[in-house]
Amino acid sequence: MAVKYCTGKRSPASNTRRMAHTTNTVSSRSSDAFPYQQNLAVQQLLQSNSAHSSNAVGTVSRRSSLPPNLHSAPADPRAVVDTADTRASGYLASASIFSFLDSMMLGMSMNTASSTSYQAYLDRFDLPEQQGARFRNRFSGTTYATSNEAQQQELESLSTRYENLQSYLDGGIRYLSNNTSALTIGGCRDRCSANPGWGAWTCSERSARAIALCPPFWSATAGEQATMIVHELAHMRYQIRNHNAGNARQRGSNPECYASYIADLFGFSSYSNQCPRV
Repeated sequence: MAVKYCTGKRSPASNTRRMAHTTNTVSSRSSDAFPYQQNLAVQQLLQSNSAHSSNAVGTVSRRSSLPPNLHSAPADPRAVVDTADTRASGYLASASIFSFLDSMMLGMSMNTASSTSYQAYLDRFDLPEQQGARFRNRFSGTTYATSNEAQQQELESLSTRYENLQSYLDGGIRYLSNNTSALTIGGCRDRCSANPGWGAWTCSERSARAIALCPPFWSATAGEQATMIVHELAHMRYQIRNHNAGNARQRGSNPECYASYIADLFGFSSYSNQCPRV
């Protein structure tokens, strides 16, 4: 996955209802039961995706170009992309919910040591950066007296950012199967064959709303395909141009950290290694 910057479903209402149900369930148990509730809720989300996928409004644009048996694509590439697109939406909903739950747990001084999603946050985004005697929420710029408070606010901000990514995805994405022919996406022009390791690429412009799918995309696992989409969405929605991961602030502006957090949450490896664990 990459961004070439002249450089790579569900309604919000249904997400809110699901979050309210999950929150009530967790509050009725001890914090030690959280991983169980986390796994159960993720399974429910995926089951809901599967049960309603035939009736859901697709987010794959009709202007997508996905010719069969070309650029390593299968005989029915549209079906593969529809599935990956729907799965990405479910992953984003889950990420929004669980980062919000971790924020709540910190706010209530509950033990987060056994939370898979909290560990994913630490591994992929790192702790909030310290500025003098205070700690900074890298997503809002606000500083707090303690690291715990900054983490709580960061996780709430992260929840909102995942929700924003899902809303952006729900607005429709044009998918373009690509290899050797140059494509123009937004203000960027490139081709997959110039960058053999790429699974996908886009332009870091919010108006781009298009993702080029490279040959490796078609042989990737279902989880990898979905997180490739998440990666490229972050490039577009937040206009991120790079993949730096040298410190906490850079990780907050690295699209792969958003994708790798989801991979950790669901227990698989992300396609890209551009956001190594801290």
